[in-house]
Amino acid sequence: MLSSTLLILAVVGLAHLDDKAYSGQSFTPPWWSRPALVFITIIPSSGLVPLPDLEAEHRSYLPSVGIYIACALLLDFIVSKLALLARFQLGMNRIVAVMIIMLCLTTWQHNSVWSSEIGLWKDVTEKSPGRARAWNNLGAAHIKRGQFKEAIQAYLRAIELLTSYEIPYLNLMICYNQMQSFSSTLLIREKLL
Repeated sequence: MLSSTLLILAVVGLAHLDDKAYSGQSFTPPWWSRPALVFITIIPSSGLVPLPDLEAEHRSYLPSVGIYIACALLLDFIVSKLALLARFQLGMNRIVAVMIIMLCLTTWQHNSVWSSEIGLWKDVTEKSPGRARAWNNLGAAHIKRGQFKEAIQAYLRAIELLTSYEIPYLNLMICYNQMQSFSSTLLIREKLL
């Protein structure tokens, strides 16, 4: 709660600093428009609208644009105040270059998780082992590859986590049918009914 409040105050404070730094230009939007943009883009993923997933990082891309703009404005403000120092300018260029390289490396590393559907869902189950939906999706990825034993293990884990979640039961029946284990399919069917 305290960190959220500090972040909100920082965004509003940056908007005020930015407004003062660029007040002499011909067009400067009102200071409150920049924090408003940040908060408007955060609304869909802020919890006002219930989401089925605990974490959905793709929902943070649009709201992060406002934060990135605020950080860029802060950096520009700092550089404009210290522009007289040539050494500072050279040091700032090096810091930005290192930051770009680090961000590129972390993006490349993170993209390896997305290289296969199984890899993606394994990563999700490692990070959120208590999510039945993630285990169900891991099982579905295994079925697509014809890995029925691994799919069964994932579906059983999903059922263990949330017995009222019907989709893993249905997927488990499909998996047993593909393996021609019809007696197991009938047992699952009886549990569902």
